[in-house]
Amino acid sequence: MDKDNEKLEVGPVAENLLQSLRAFERAKDYYFQALEELEGEEWANEQYGREVDIFTPVEELIKRRINVAISDWAVKRTPTNTI
Repeated sequence: MDKDNEKLEVGPVAENLLQSLRAFERAKDYYFQALEELEGEEWANEQYGREVDIFTPVEELIKRRINVAISDWAVKRTPTNTI
């Protein structure tokens, strides 16, 4: 098999999904930093621990979309090098 055919590229869908996951993780970090500035690290840890479940559905949604995109790409009848 030709080496060039083995290289993969990230297409716009995968790129945007991955960027959204990155932005989501940054948003959680910023939120925690805001809590920390508001009342200190100990309080922020307690508060964040109580609220972390609120973030879970969004994170799972993004990760599920990424998994579906990769799975769909993997089983395409006409293989492409762009995910």
